[in-house]
Amino acid sequence: MLLLLVFFQYGRDQAVFSVVGRTILEGGSPYKDAWDVKTPGIFFIYAGARFLFGTSQHAVRILEALNLLVLTWAFTIYSRRHFTGLWPGVFAGCLAVINHVQMKFWDTAQPESFGATALAWALVFATYQSNKDRKSSQLKQALSWALSGVLFTVAALLKPPLGGGILTSIAVVAFYRARANANESKLKQTLAVIISFSVGAVFLLTLVFLYFAQKNALNEVYETFFMYIPGHVGLTFSFQNAPGLLYLAIKHWLFSFSTFTSIGLVLCFLLPRCHVRELEGSAHLLGVIFFQIIGIGLQSKFFPYHYGVILPMTALLGAWGYTKLWNKVKRKWVLILAFLIAVSWQLYEKNIFRHAILQIQSVVNYDQRDSINDSLYTVYDQNANANRKVSEWLSQNTPPGEPVYIWGFQSVIYDMADRSSSSRYIYNIPQRAGWENKAARQILISELTSSPPSAIVVVHNDQLPHVTGNQLDSAKELESFTELSNFIAEGYTYVKSFEDMDIYIRKNDYY
Repeated sequence: MLLLLVFFQYGRDQAVFSVVGRTILEGGSPYKDAWDVKTPGIFFIYAGARFLFGTSQHAVRILEALNLLVLTWAFTIYSRRHFTGLWPGVFAGCLAVINHVQMKFWDTAQPESFGATALAWALVFATYQSNKDRKSSQLKQALSWALSGVLFTVAALLKPPLGGGILTSIAVVAFYRARANANESKLKQTLAVIISFSVGAVFLLTLVFLYFAQKNALNEVYETFFMYIPGHVGLTFSFQNAPGLLYLAIKHWLFSFSTFTSIGLVLCFLLPRCHVRELEGSAHLLGVIFFQIIGIGLQSKFFPYHYGVILPMTALLGAWGYTKLWNKVKRKWVLILAFLIAVSWQLYEKNIFRHAILQIQSVVNYDQRDSINDSLYTVYDQNANANRKVSEWLSQNTPPGEPVYIWGFQSVIYDMADRSSSSRYIYNIPQRAGWENKAARQILISELTSSPPSAIVVVHNDQLPHVTGNQLDSAKELESFTELSNFIAEGYTYVKSFEDMDIYIRKNDYY
């Protein structure tokens, strides 16, 4: 499963993250030099993947596979502390990998994919207990809680609701610490917990603030998160619909991904406890899951990747449930057979076997590689064949050192063609969104004028009503964007189309 994950290519979001990551490595800043709506944590992960493993689409997948191994490591430590030993943690890691990879390329390598590991280790550090001398123990305990605060903040920088679990950790740790040390002041103990977690969180937030201040990008950060995002969230969320949205979030969690894992979750709470700290460990995990459910309800889109943190945490509780069942069942082979059948059916239902077979064929058959990958990675409005052909054309027909511009949501072309964008807007949703487009359009025209692209690509059939608020595709939106349509008409000549993409080249460069 991990090997299959490494071969996954980009979806639309992954391409955006990669382009912003490349901008960071080149000395630029998110939001100011390459714009996206996501919080900054994921951009630094993609920058790190490019730095460590190169510029191919598989670089972040290698990091993602390693990330899942590190997640499993955290599960083993957590299970050893709160359950029967490390093996339930190993089982949970395997189940988490299966549930993760079944979401395939579009919904993996997302912020939640890495946030799950940050949260798992945040729980590990939050529940650390030192057994050495009192003074040394207190210092190590405070440092461990501070590291947990750092990791909760890492998760929040990947997706804000992921950081909500820090409140659960503070409450659970303070409660159990006060109960274990009944002779000490409860207020003093609680303050020690709160301060330690807060120091870690503030430390990392200060570093992030200083980074954007040094890049002179604080204004762009403010405009993105306080001007653009409220309108973006308002497209689908309202407080009136909140109860229904929360119900849907819970329903998808329990029934849309892995029935086998959900059954294990039920078993975990139905069967008797196996460890004195099991209740504490379960409460911690459920608290983290609670904030993720709230976050998904607020986003109100219910994309599979939004569950990228909940599913691993559920896998850990599910593994505990099945471990309890294992200890009670005399005929172990029956449980093993049921596991193999359930997981095999789950992977079959999600088309993982078919994807794996085709992926192997693409690796061993060079002549068929492009056609197979085009079929595997064409989904929704992403046309992998057209993206590849446009990228090849731009690589061969535009100067290497000059930028291009894509009027659409196909940022992968910048990466595949090895060309930079003439504008910070590496996709055009801000220019198409009704609550933001006036200011964003002015900035775009200013940037295109000051750095004219050698080619412009106009995309058709990329309607995205859940993020633009209308049914228009990029080509149709261009008709109402007079400044850009005039800019193209006056300075560029149409030369070629690849399926639903039209290429225009500078008139001075066209012969």
